[in-house]
Amino acid sequence: GMEGDPESLIEREALREGGDEEDIQTFESSSLEEDDIISTPNQHPVKGGTLMQFLKLFLVFLRLGCTSFGGPIAHLSYFHEEFVKKQAIVSEEVYADIVAFCQILPGPTSSQVGIAIGYLQLGILGSFTSWLGFTLPSAVIMTVFGYTSAYIDHNNIYTYNIFRGLLIVAVVIV
Repeated sequence: GMEGDPESLIEREALREGGDEEDIQTFESSSLEEDDIISTPNQHPVKGGTLMQFLKLFLVFLRLGCTSFGGPIAHLSYFHEEFVKKQAIVSEEVYADIVAFCQILPGPTSSQVGIAIGYLQLGILGSFTSWLGFTLPSAVIMTVFGYTSAYIDHNNIYTYNIFRGLLIVAVVIV
């Protein structure tokens, strides 16, 4: 090849390290395939996709945020079912890598996995979209409970029993 092309650079480096033509052939045949690389979004990471793609991503994560009970470990199972098995957006290997990486980061692993999946789909805006969809149901419920609890008579036996019942339901679900 030409003096500066990648193949001649590989050849020169292999020969400099004491290799021979066989080493060069082995290296070239063992090159990574396109499928071996975790791909970034098709678009520039900041731009993302169409409005419909964002809406679909948001709605999937909104549904998961409304129906995923049981804490982060259960969330990971729901995500696996949705994105690996049902939609086949990520492979088993990529999903396992995402989960492993997110587990070493501080913070909620399941939210970070969702953010990573959103990023893989639609870039940075996809990561925000997935986070918003997954977090919004919990945020709305907590805000409503927070504001309404200020107006509730906590000494009333009926109110007490309602909150006691909610506590029992929460324990059973979780």
